[in-house]
Amino acid sequence: MVDWAARFSSVDVSAATFLASVSGYFSVAGMSTLFAGAATAAVVMGGALEFAKLVGVSWLSRSWSTAFVALRWAILAMVVALMGLNAMGCYGYLTRAHLQGQLAGQIDVESRAAPVCQQIENKTAIVADLNRRIGQIDSAVEEATRRGRTKNAMDLVAQQTRARADLLAQRQVVASELADLRVRLAAIDAQRQRVEAEVGPVR
Repeated sequence: MVDWAARFSSVDVSAATFLASVSGYFSVAGMSTLFAGAATAAVVMGGALEFAKLVGVSWLSRSWSTAFVALRWAILAMVVALMGLNAMGCYGYLTRAHLQGQLAGQIDVESRAAPVCQQIENKTAIVADLNRRIGQIDSAVEEATRRGRTKNAMDLVAQQTRARADLLAQRQVVASELADLRVRLAAIDAQRQRVEAEVGPVR
């Protein structure tokens, strides 16, 4: 029989114990994440599986050469399966941490995009209204010109021309603001795409 205790130093045992403890914690916490509907039961189950895994490994190290071959390989297979469950629990724990960070990033992006979208909608409506009013002035000028070059018609054309110039100036200002908002929205959309690209592989 191999004396395994004599083959390992205290540092080896400490490192193995630390690794088993950390991975066990992550695994049990991850199980509660994967089975959030029964978190308490998942923690109990995960703890029992971790304990069974350690007991199985300990038994194999002490009884490998004396145990029945079938029993030995059966317990080894169960230990390997428990190791797989441990890895699954650790993955669930770390994935939750990653997704929580990504969710915070998505919420931040959406909170900044919403007011910009609203402002774009408002500015677009203002531009549309200015275009409508400019179109009305153009129609009025055209109608006054068609009627003839009387003094009243010429005065109306001059008034409408000044009003049209004012509306064009307003439209230029609003259009410039609208362009700036669309640039901001494009930058926010680019950040949203980066967030989605980061979370994609985890999904």
